[in-house]
Amino acid sequence: MRKAGGKQVKKVMSALAVSAMLMSALPTSVMDAAARISIYINDAELSSAQAPVMKGGRVLVPLRSIFEGLDAKVSYTNRTKTIVATRDDQEVTLKLGSKTAYINGEAISLDVPANTIKGNTMVPIRFVSEAFGEKVFWNSRNQRVDIKTTATPPVDETQYAAWNIYGSVSGSNGDGRDLTVSFTRPTSEKAVSAYRIMLVKTRDVNSFTESSATAVPSANYTSVTPNGNNPKLTLNAQTRDVNGDLLNSNETYRLYVLTVGNSSNNYKNALNWSSQALKLNNVKSTVQAVTSLRAADISDYGDGRDLEINFTQPSTTSNITYYRAFVVKAKDSSAFNLAAANKVSSSNSTIIYKGNTAAVKSKLTSSTRDTSGELIKSNTAYVVYILSVSTNTTTDSKLSAASSSLTLSVNTATSPVITQVKDNSDYGVGRDIQVTFNRSSDESKVANYRVFVVRNSVASSFNLTTASNLSSSLYYTVNKTGNNITTTLPSSMKDTSGYNVTNLQDYRIFVMAVGNQQNGYTNALSTSSTVLRLTTNGNAGIISNLAVADISDYGDGRDLRVSFNKAADESRISAYRVYVVRSANVGSFTLSAANASNNYTQVNKTGGNLSVTLPNYAVDTNGYTITNNVAYRVFVLSVNNNGNSSQNALSGYSSQITLSANAAVTAPSSVMPSDIGDTGDGRDLRVTFTKSADETNVNHYRVFVVKSGSTFNLNTANVVNSSNYTYVSRTGSNQTITLSNGSRTVDGDFIRNDVGYRVYVMAVNNNTSLANALSSASSVITLTSNSAVAVASNVNAIVKDQGQSGTPSDVTITFNKATNEANISNYRILIVPANQVSAFNTSSALGINSFIEINKNNAGSPVVLNGGHRDINGSVLVAGQKYRVFVLSVSDSTSRVSNLSSASNEFNIFAQANAVQTATITGLQNTSTVTEASYKLSFTKPTAETGISAYRLFIVKGTDNLDITTASSNTSYPIGNPAGVEVTLTKTAIDSTGANLVEGAEYKVYILSVAANTTTNKHTLSGPSDTFKLEKAQPTPTQEQMSTTNPPASSEG
Repeated sequence: MRKAGGKQVKKVMSALAVSAMLMSALPTSVMDAAARISIYINDAELSSAQAPVMKGGRVLVPLRSIFEGLDAKVSYTNRTKTIVATRDDQEVTLKLGSKTAYINGEAISLDVPANTIKGNTMVPIRFVSEAFGEKVFWNSRNQRVDIKTTATPPVDETQYAAWNIYGSVSGSNGDGRDLTVSFTRPTSEKAVSAYRIMLVKTRDVNSFTESSATAVPSANYTSVTPNGNNPKLTLNAQTRDVNGDLLNSNETYRLYVLTVGNSSNNYKNALNWSSQALKLNNVKSTVQAVTSLRAADISDYGDGRDLEINFTQPSTTSNITYYRAFVVKAKDSSAFNLAAANKVSSSNSTIIYKGNTAAVKSKLTSSTRDTSGELIKSNTAYVVYILSVSTNTTTDSKLSAASSSLTLSVNTATSPVITQVKDNSDYGVGRDIQVTFNRSSDESKVANYRVFVVRNSVASSFNLTTASNLSSSLYYTVNKTGNNITTTLPSSMKDTSGYNVTNLQDYRIFVMAVGNQQNGYTNALSTSSTVLRLTTNGNAGIISNLAVADISDYGDGRDLRVSFNKAADESRISAYRVYVVRSANVGSFTLSAANASNNYTQVNKTGGNLSVTLPNYAVDTNGYTITNNVAYRVFVLSVNNNGNSSQNALSGYSSQITLSANAAVTAPSSVMPSDIGDTGDGRDLRVTFTKSADETNVNHYRVFVVKSGSTFNLNTANVVNSSNYTYVSRTGSNQTITLSNGSRTVDGDFIRNDVGYRVYVMAVNNNTSLANALSSASSVITLTSNSAVAVASNVNAIVKDQGQSGTPSDVTITFNKATNEANISNYRILIVPANQVSAFNTSSALGINSFIEINKNNAGSPVVLNGGHRDINGSVLVAGQKYRVFVLSVSDSTSRVSNLSSASNEFNIFAQANAVQTATITGLQNTSTVTEASYKLSFTKPTAETGISAYRLFIVKGTDNLDITTASSNTSYPIGNPAGVEVTLTKTAIDSTGANLVEGAEYKVYILSVAANTTTNKHTLSGPSDTFKLEKAQPTPTQEQMSTTNPPASSEG
């Protein structure tokens, strides 16, 4: 047998030896019997006493047989339980029970289990490939293992799906993060669109089939995209089994991989699996880390006393003994972890005991050191870690994340300066106090300000420490603005002794700048203000010119209008209250009675005089609904804004009023707007309404368009400018009107699309002293564009009829895009058989799936068809079939419909032209005389002259050639359509360049058979004649000429 050698073999030998060390730890009983498997090294079969076996989706091979086949040596030392495998200069060493192997002294971590069968050490072949890069292959059809030291693997054409599937469990999270999955891809992934990794509870495997695997929802498997490599991935904490349950340590699973096919194999799927039973490890208990860790620079000692640590304890602290705080130089923090923390000396960390609340705060001392042993100091950047120390050795301690970096420095913020405090109102509480102060000179050190109200009797002992430690209920927080601040305190303000702020108490005010602790700045307290005592300052002002009027005929409060002049000074007034008192009770209605009554209508101040119409539900001070035929008088109460009702002010009573029927108008009803056009202005809005029930007192109607969400009532309707409503004359009938293009909303904007409106109609009374009547609001209407989008035009099909290929590529489609492309998303070209054109419309076009989509940016450019284009039936375009083309403008709006162009010209694809038969030149005879140079050309016409309209004779120079393309376009030919088949050529003939023939020059001749119809036929060109020289014949010598050539005989004298 040929030995396999070289460095590649050494790597194989080393890998197998290392794997063998781990395998002896497993009992033989865990191995499954397998069919006979053969081993080949570089295509040479290796004999073995123990054949390879299949276990858990992996092939295990005998170590000793492979080493002997590779001429390697293995030694075992029982005393040290060490195995050493050597070959040439390669040495692999492993101590039994160790997970570290050494290859030529280089440490390698191992996690692959091995086994012993009948005294033979077995190793998994996959380890060789993964650990050392060797090519080890498994042929399932032939049950064969190949170890190759070359780069060319044997091809197993039977593998078209994932195989060699394996799951490895490590970690103690108790979820998918503990499971690593690997498998071998098919030889070719051409037919694979994806792999789906699935976990099935072992109790469910008997019913799990390829069909059920295909139906598993995407949330219950992990998808892997083919990339040419054998996949290996670790799952995540959210991985679920095929039933949708999160993976956990209480279940046993089997691993499946579904290979999902694509169009290359008609979408055929294949399901393979591992025979392993996988169980996740139990979750190892651990303590929790602290959160919200923050370090703050709180003072300016220049040592550990400047550093305060804040953090939030875990939700469970029962398994935590205490916390250790580590101050680490920021430059060293990248290397600081749990292992490093456990090694830090106790003198270089600080113990912080568990607190009774979630938040823990701890200040360090002057002797506190960082983890390097140096005392904490200014101008050095630090981060802080907190270690949650476990109560027992079986549970791991937990290190927090690092705090933000902090550099100790001088941190005190500058103090604000109080410039004024004053008694600003008469509430008798904190909101009477107004404080003005200058901000800190450097607000970058300030987070915010706190205002303290301190009783004068204890103000001398109030200092920064006291202020910094007060509860938030004893100060008022003011945010910085970048400017000096004036603020009014809240009514709930308490002084620093915990009492409500009140009148007749002497106070001093302090303001503290709160240091920006994120950057480590400390607080700064102002000096005290002057003494401030709150007192009562005055009553609310009283209204004047109170008047009442009966303005309508509702028979309730809406008939009563109350008007009055505002108080001369409204600074102490929060609002007004209107009381309707029965005339019999006027004598007993006093300020106290008004303050005690809840039967009033509140009117907010506007800064101007007021006129208000009461609501329909208004009641008198006895609680009865206001009605006709009862005598009333009206009072108005000015309500003091200090909350002291004794300082409210009650007006005198109005004149007496008794409500009665007044010939008022009634409101129109059933107001209905509709969108009727697409002009984008008021012309799109049609309004219909039902007239007033009695139009006797109606002068006209006014139509108001109000933006949805705006408040609109009779009072606001009465004051709308005439340019902002539509005037409608009464007709005696219900009305329907269409607004104009200049119509506006009540706030003066032009009516337009995409704005929500409500419409009101007001009946205007003939009597200007009586009330108008306003309808209820219509439903909301939003005008939109409703018409179809613009249409493409000039659709034209141009078909090539000369030199055509007889395919769709002979057709070019052109069209003009829509002049207005608003709401057009794209265009579609639709090719319609001529017999279907009459029934083809926009609706049918939208239901077609076979079209050519054109982006708006490309619209208007010619479109050349190709073999992939289809007609609307999905059929291939064929020569001879008649078609027309439509272009659909596709709408991108639900409110506008798509629009179909007119049909193009009717066209068909022409079949490829056939060549006519070729004429044949049969002879060329020199017929020159001494006076004229000439040649006679003979040619034979084809036996079938179908499609031939003429013949053309071309004379070219002897050194030139003529092709069919040049001949078809050349107009220089001496004979256009020779009548006979013999043609005499003289110097009067012209050559293919248009020049007359020249005596002494050489030429040759071609015959072009001209097609009558170039759409169905094409010209053909004969081969050239022999080359000939056009020259005159030599003259025959005369007797006289011949005698001159012989000299006379000499005479003898």
